[in-house]
Amino acid sequence: MKNNLLKSLLFIALAIFSLACSDDDEAAAPDPLEGTWVLKSFVRDCEGTDNDSETSVTCDDQDCIRVIYLNGTATVVGTYDGVETIDDTYSYTINGNTVNNVDGDIVQWEIVGDDLIITNNSGDCILTVRYYKE
Repeated sequence: MKNNLLKSLLFIALAIFSLACSDDDEAAAPDPLEGTWVLKSFVRDCEGTDNDSETSVTCDDQDCIRVIYLNGTATVVGTYDGVETIDDTYSYTINGNTVNNVDGDIVQWEIVGDDLIITNNSGDCILTVRYYKE
């Protein structure tokens, strides 16, 4: 009886130990978007209209737009006339090269060299935004 009790206690201890060391404790795959990205340019291409535009952006201590991706949250930080403000914060998930924002927007992303390129196709227009990593 004493041996059965010891075996049972050992089995329970091993079960608890194996649960504590299960796959849940493994590090999650790194988020390729994690970090601070600075707006570099954006291009708007609208089918059949004159609403196309291409704009390059220079970031300095007076004016700058950054997106900070960290732990499934994206924070858009704008600096306007030297004053920094948080413009938006939203949750996101990554599925392959697609980012799903909590508000329902689905955008494509790609990292080329040191640039993050995000493309949003709204139907009539395609917006391509390019950031560089800070």
